[in-house]
Amino acid sequence: MRNQVSLTDLRGIGKARAEVFASAGISDVASLLTYFPASFRENRLTLLNDTDPAEGALCRLKVTTVPRVAFFAHGRRALRFVASDASGSCEVVFFYQTYLISRFAVGKEYYFYGRFKLNGTRHVTFSPEFEDADKPLAAITPVYPLVKGLSQKMLTSALREAVLLADTVLEENLEPCLVEKLGLLPRAEAARKLHFPKTMEEAQKARERFAFEELYFFRLDLLLLQRKRGIPSVCGMHAVNMAPFFAALGFTPTTAQNRAIAEISADLIGDGHGKKIPAMHRLLQGDVGSGKTAVAAASLYLTMQNGKKCALMAPTELLAEQHAKKLAPLFRTFGFETFLLTGSTKAAERRRIDSALKAEEPCLVVGTHALLSDWVAADALSLVVVDEQHRFGVRQRDTLLSKAEEKNLLVMSATPIPRTLALFLFSKEDVSVLDELPPGRTPVQTFYIGEGKRARADAFMKERLAQGERVYIVCPLIEENEESDLMAAESRFEHSVRAFAPYKVGFLHGKMSSAKKKEAMDAFAAGETQVLVSTTVIEIGIDVPDATVMCIENAERFGLATLHQLRGRVGRGRKASSCILISSAKGMNARERLKTLCDTTDGFKLAEFDMKHRGPGDFFGVAQSGKFVFAAAKEADEALLQKAALAAEEFFEKNG
Repeated sequence: MRNQVSLTDLRGIGKARAEVFASAGISDVASLLTYFPASFRENRLTLLNDTDPAEGALCRLKVTTVPRVAFFAHGRRALRFVASDASGSCEVVFFYQTYLISRFAVGKEYYFYGRFKLNGTRHVTFSPEFEDADKPLAAITPVYPLVKGLSQKMLTSALREAVLLADTVLEENLEPCLVEKLGLLPRAEAARKLHFPKTMEEAQKARERFAFEELYFFRLDLLLLQRKRGIPSVCGMHAVNMAPFFAALGFTPTTAQNRAIAEISADLIGDGHGKKIPAMHRLLQGDVGSGKTAVAAASLYLTMQNGKKCALMAPTELLAEQHAKKLAPLFRTFGFETFLLTGSTKAAERRRIDSALKAEEPCLVVGTHALLSDWVAADALSLVVVDEQHRFGVRQRDTLLSKAEEKNLLVMSATPIPRTLALFLFSKEDVSVLDELPPGRTPVQTFYIGEGKRARADAFMKERLAQGERVYIVCPLIEENEESDLMAAESRFEHSVRAFAPYKVGFLHGKMSSAKKKEAMDAFAAGETQVLVSTTVIEIGIDVPDATVMCIENAERFGLATLHQLRGRVGRGRKASSCILISSAKGMNARERLKTLCDTTDGFKLAEFDMKHRGPGDFFGVAQSGKFVFAAAKEADEALLQKAALAAEEFFEKNG
């Protein structure tokens, strides 16, 4: 066990500053050394006129006007001055940081890093990072995730001293033979090179060392969980006649749906004699519109026909309500009652749900996080289905599952996970894939245009409205501010009211009350409003067959998975549908991502692209584990995934 060294032993860190570090999860020098950068920046100087407004740039600028305190809307104070280089000038604005006024002097040069937006003939940048230009400029700068009160400078200053203690405080947690076999850096050396790399290759090698250990220990944890799940713990159900269910469903399942239903049924039934079998723990993944809900409904039907109770947990009230609305009439055909439980559910209805869970009759409870409430008698549940599984943490899922008497779990993901990662997170036999779409789904054509062509996009949408169709317009923000050049939903709503008259325009965003959200969505679904301006609250669970156009503003600001989910809100009927991506991003990465979305509607191909190109993992994060949070591992670490899985399985076989 290595020595624990307090942060307050480092120069410049007292009790108050240590509390700021603690708010970021940094409790001592060891945790400081393993506080991973979110990214690395190559410090290449750029002239103002060569900067891309959508991406960060590093400029060397000379202050040309006296810094002064200015006032903006809503009484906000800001430090404001002008700086320039050989290509032009830039207005520099620091909101809420007027104390920096003494840091800048007219005629002195500084390095500024930030986004530079052209405003008329002059650029403007808000709250950029800065350094005196007379100090040596590092070739590579780690960029750390921050919390309130913690700056990049504070972290860098503390780390300069902390890396000198790396050999003392960082214990090697991998077997030396494994480190040597895989060519990994020793842990302390990796920490030094992670925080003060000389090259991008050195930074990558250091990050990979820590990424491997994250993946390795996470895989060991999963193997332990799988062993616990492998203990016979539930009574196998009896096979039931599924024909009435398929008849009530109203359509013929695809080959992929039938295959998934058979795999789930085998998990729940076992040998068909009611003997003890391992509890089901299965991932059901499929592309947008592949019919995951129908497969889940089949598993719920099988369970309730066995006289048992079920729960379906969704991440939002909108999605939970949509599921309940679809499933209630289906199961009512067979005498099974469906209940809806959300944060808005009234006390009287909660009492009904409580009574139903304690009664002997089978039933289904569809709900949000409200299902995790202490009063919910979840011990009667035999099957728990979790929709949009990446939006829930393992601890959240286990909170509900731990109450269940029979711990059968089906998790669904509408964000396709690359096969390598799916098999890493689940064992080979526990993944069901829907790799085909039901007949009748119309392909969605996707177009990528610049902001200068927005008027043409509006004209196209108005033509579709004239044909009795409906339109979504999605923006990344609710309201505009001086620090952002993104198209805000409020501004787009006001513009749309004028642009699409006489058609009616609705407005929807996440900060609205549940009742207002439902009112806006119901009006759009019923055709009372023909255009819906929204934030990404409509990303999942919205099904309006007459909606045929999805227009996404500032598309470069969304991940591919989100863009694909948003595109999936149209093309749900038989009419030709379109997705319009509006973006003036000049960066190669942004353009390549948007072009990839235009070229394919296959969510699995998009997931593979994400795995190879994107930064810190949305597939990982807190969603996959309540114990591990991935800070170093990324989607692109496919080779490390395979190495970590193999090494963990070898260790487990020898020592498990």
